[in-house]
Amino acid sequence: MQTPTDQTPTNQTDDAHRFSRLGWIAAVVVFGGLVLWSILAPINSAVIAPGQITVESNRKTIQHLEGGVIKDILVKEGAEVKAGDVLVQLDTTIPKANFELMTSQLAEAIARQARLLAERDGLPEIPDDSLAFTFAPADLDFSKNLDGQKNLLAARETTKATQISLLEERIVQQQKRIEGYATQLKSLRTQAKLISDELDGVRKLNAEGFAPMTRVRELEREREAISGR
Repeated sequence: MQTPTDQTPTNQTDDAHRFSRLGWIAAVVVFGGLVLWSILAPINSAVIAPGQITVESNRKTIQHLEGGVIKDILVKEGAEVKAGDVLVQLDTTIPKANFELMTSQLAEAIARQARLLAERDGLPEIPDDSLAFTFAPADLDFSKNLDGQKNLLAARETTKATQISLLEERIVQQQKRIEGYATQLKSLRTQAKLISDELDGVRKLNAEGFAPMTRVRELEREREAISGR
């Protein structure tokens, strides 16, 4: 007759086999379900992208957004940093030079725009209140450009005034010439009328035998000469 102690190993073995079978059945069901889903489930599109899995404690690669020349490194190997910490300092020589160049070009463009607007509106000088100061009015570079444009505007205004004065003088001269021509034309018309009247009388006298034909021809030539002027 077996005691309960003698039956324990057999019962434990049966339980282990039962759990093992259940595990295999569950694995088969899950795998089969995945296969069935992959076959039947509609997939409209897929995006394939490369990826890489790394350990969080690995070294991190840092890179500046715009790049540049490193002037100083402020962290050492193994140092712990947090967001916002300054890791490296970049050399500012080239960026500063580029910034100053673009600033100078912008100042020149704004001053030139102010001068062109003044010329367009017929103003003798650049009004200060018309400038939308991107720079402070006391900015040295901007002030130099603005002064240069003011001098250019003044010079152009002087040149324009001189040209207008010369044109006005030419207009006066042409008007005087026109008046002279008008007076001359009036005189010629008067002479032509007198000669025509005289010619008519001489022709009558010539027809009656009291005036020579040479006088008639002479008056005709004078009339033609006046008409041709």
